[in-house]
This record gives sequence, structure tokens and C-alpha cells, in this order.
Amino acid sequence: MKSFTRSVLLLTSLSLTLVACESENASTNDTSAANDPNANGALVQGNAAQVASEAADLLKSNDMEALLREIRITAGVARASHLDQCKLLSVGAKPCGGPERYVLYSTENADETTLKALAERYTELAKQRNEREGLISDCSVITPPNLSLVGGVCVPLTTATQ
Repeated sequence: MKSFTRSVLLLTSLSLTLVACESENASTNDTSAANDPNANGALVQGNAAQVASEAADLLKSNDMEALLREIRITAGVARASHLDQCKLLSVGAKPCGGPERYVLYSTENADETTLKALAERYTELAKQRNEREGLISDCSVITPPNLSLVGGVCVPLTTATQ
């Protein structure tokens, strides 16, 4: 129980640190954007369009590292208002079957369609790599963690295999 509490506290403090850093960065931005009621929406739409464009390019790529980076960027910080917005995405393929990992995201702020397409492409490439290189694994099963919502941020809870 002590380990569980320590893990939750660590994840909470990490999440709060990330939120604090983002708030600090936001407060140092140009104040003219803060005075324009349309500026934030335009910024978000511009960033979303750029991410979508980069994701579309990566869907044609064979660069697994770049795909995984884009998956993590697209998932972003999993902020949510309700626990049911917190989701896990299976990513990759172990040689014995099952995903390599899970990526935590929130349906409140992540483009779920793009995220799933990137994960499918990455998983397809992982399967091809496993077959091409004759890779083997320990066949351990990665259990998806249970999720919790702490301070508006989705956090994974420790499971027996983590």
C-alpha cells in the first residue's frame, strides 16, 4: 500500500509540475494575444493543423522512432474533466503477441482518430520488423494499468506487471 501511495504522489507531483511549467510559459507569452479573443482559438487550430499534417506524413513513413514520438506528441498531457475521458492506446507488437506498451491520452484534448491511425501504422511496422528480423521475446503480458483522474490529469495506477 505504501508503494501504491508513493507512486500516486509521485505521478501527481510530476503532473502538477508539468502544469505549472506550462502555466509559466503561457504567462510569459505576448500579451497582445491575450487581448485578442480569437487568438487562442487560432493558435490551437494552427497547431492542430500542423500536427495533423506531420501525422499524415508519418503515416507513409517507415521511421518507427518518429512515429512513436508523434504518438506521444499527439497524446500530449492527458488532461480531462471526467475519468471516462482517460484512455489507453495499445502501441506496437511483441513477437509473441500483444502490445509493446500503452500510451495514456484524454479524449478531451487529443485527436483520437489521428492517434489511432499513428498507432496502427507503428504496430504494423513493429509486426513487419519482428517477422523480418526473427525477433523473439519473453512472451510476458503487459497488463494495462487502471486509470485515475488526479487534479484534472489522467494518471496510470501501478499494476502487478509494472
